[in-house]
Amino acid sequence: MCLHLKAMSQKIWGSLEEEFIMLDMKVPTLREEDNLQLNNQGLNVIYEALDPKVFKSIKDLEIASQVWKRPQDAYWDTSIVKEAKLYIFKDKYAKFKMLGVLRVCWRCFVGSMSS
Repeated sequence: MCLHLKAMSQKIWGSLEEEFIMLDMKVPTLREEDNLQLNNQGLNVIYEALDPKVFKSIKDLEIASQVWKRPQDAYWDTSIVKEAKLYIFKDKYAKFKMLGVLRVCWRCFVGSMSS
Protein backbone atom coordinates (compact mmCIF):
# COMPACT_ATOMS: atom_id res chain seq x y z
CA MET A 1 0.00 0.00 0.00
CA CYS A 2 2.85 2.39 0.85
CA LEU A 3 4.48 1.79 -2.51
CA HIS A 4 1.17 2.26 -4.32
CA LEU A 5 0.58 5.60 -2.62
CA LYS A 6 4.14 6.76 -3.26
CA ALA A 7 3.85 5.72 -6.90
CA MET A 8 0.70 7.76 -7.30
CA SER A 9 2.39 10.81 -5.82
CA GLN A 10 5.05 11.44 -3.25
CA LYS A 11 2.89 14.32 -2.08
CA ILE A 12 -0.04 11.97 -1.36
CA TRP A 13 2.28 9.84 0.76
CA GLY A 14 3.44 12.99 2.53
CA SER A 15 -0.15 13.86 3.37
CA LEU A 16 -0.45 10.52 5.19
CA GLU A 17 2.71 10.99 7.19
CA GLU A 18 1.81 14.41 8.55
CA GLU A 19 -1.52 15.95 9.43
CA PHE A 20 -2.40 19.28 7.94
CA ILE A 21 -4.44 22.01 9.55
CA MET A 22 -6.85 24.31 7.79
CA LEU A 23 -7.27 27.59 9.59
CA ASP A 24 -10.43 28.61 7.75
CA MET A 25 -12.46 25.99 5.87
CA LYS A 26 -14.52 28.67 4.14
CA VAL A 27 -11.53 30.59 2.75
CA PRO A 28 -8.63 28.16 2.29
CA THR A 29 -5.26 29.34 1.01
CA LEU A 30 -3.84 27.82 -2.17
CA ARG A 31 -1.57 25.57 -0.10
CA GLU A 32 -4.50 24.44 2.05
CA GLU A 33 -6.50 23.65 -1.11
CA ASP A 34 -3.59 21.55 -2.39
CA ASN A 35 -3.33 19.75 0.95
CA LEU A 36 -7.07 19.12 0.97
CA GLN A 37 -6.87 17.65 -2.55
CA LEU A 38 -3.98 15.38 -1.53
CA ASN A 39 -5.89 14.36 1.59
CA ASN A 40 -8.93 13.42 -0.48
CA GLN A 41 -6.82 11.44 -2.95
CA GLY A 42 -5.16 9.58 -0.09
CA LEU A 43 -8.54 8.84 1.50
CA ASN A 44 -9.86 7.53 -1.80
CA VAL A 45 -6.97 5.08 -2.23
CA ILE A 46 -7.23 3.86 1.36
CA TYR A 47 -11.02 3.46 1.22
CA GLU A 48 -10.76 1.34 -1.94
CA ALA A 49 -8.27 -1.01 -0.27
CA LEU A 50 -10.01 -1.53 3.06
CA ASP A 51 -12.08 -4.46 4.18
CA PRO A 52 -15.67 -3.39 5.07
CA LYS A 53 -15.08 -4.28 8.73
CA VAL A 54 -12.04 -2.03 8.92
CA PHE A 55 -13.85 0.70 7.00
CA LYS A 56 -16.51 0.79 9.71
CA SER A 57 -13.82 1.61 12.28
CA ILE A 58 -12.46 4.60 10.34
CA LYS A 59 -15.49 6.01 8.56
CA ASP A 60 -15.81 8.84 11.11
CA LEU A 61 -12.36 10.24 10.24
CA GLU A 62 -11.78 12.89 7.57
CA ILE A 63 -8.01 13.32 7.72
CA ALA A 64 -6.04 10.77 5.67
CA SER A 65 -3.16 10.56 8.15
CA GLN A 66 -5.61 9.65 10.95
CA VAL A 67 -7.26 7.03 8.74
CA TRP A 68 -3.83 5.61 7.93
CA LYS A 69 -2.83 5.40 11.61
CA ARG A 70 -5.98 4.00 13.20
CA PRO A 71 -5.80 0.46 11.69
CA GLN A 72 -2.07 0.38 12.41
CA ASP A 73 -2.71 1.23 16.04
CA ALA A 74 -5.54 -1.30 16.27
CA TYR A 75 -3.57 -4.17 14.74
CA TRP A 76 -0.17 -3.39 16.23
CA ASP A 77 -0.98 -5.33 19.40
CA THR A 78 -2.27 -8.20 17.31
CA SER A 79 1.04 -8.56 15.48
CA ILE A 80 2.98 -8.46 18.76
CA VAL A 81 0.79 -11.21 20.19
CA LYS A 82 1.25 -13.30 17.05
CA GLU A 83 5.03 -12.86 17.22
CA ALA A 84 5.05 -13.87 20.89
CA LYS A 85 2.94 -16.96 20.19
CA LEU A 86 5.22 -17.90 17.31
CA TYR A 87 8.26 -17.55 19.56
CA ILE A 88 6.66 -19.76 22.22
CA PHE A 89 5.65 -22.33 19.58
CA LYS A 90 9.19 -22.46 18.16
CA ASP A 91 10.60 -22.92 21.66
CA LYS A 92 8.16 -25.75 22.45
CA TYR A 93 8.91 -27.37 19.08
CA ALA A 94 12.65 -27.24 19.75
CA LYS A 95 12.13 -28.85 23.17
CA PHE A 96 9.87 -31.50 21.63
CA LYS A 97 12.48 -32.25 18.99
CA MET A 98 15.16 -32.60 21.66
CA LEU A 99 12.92 -34.93 23.64
CA GLY A 100 12.56 -37.13 20.54
CA VAL A 101 16.34 -37.22 20.07
CA LEU A 102 16.83 -38.15 23.72
CA ARG A 103 14.30 -41.00 23.44
CA VAL A 104 16.06 -42.35 20.37
CA CYS A 105 19.43 -42.09 22.10
CA TRP A 106 18.04 -43.79 25.24
CA ARG A 107 16.62 -46.65 23.14
CA CYS A 108 19.97 -47.04 21.39
CA PHE A 109 21.73 -47.05 24.76
CA VAL A 110 19.34 -49.58 26.31
CA GLY A 111 19.50 -51.74 23.17
CA SER A 112 23.29 -51.79 23.23
CA MET A 113 23.27 -52.76 26.91
CA SER A 114 21.12 -55.84 26.29
CA SER A 115 23.29 -57.06 23.41
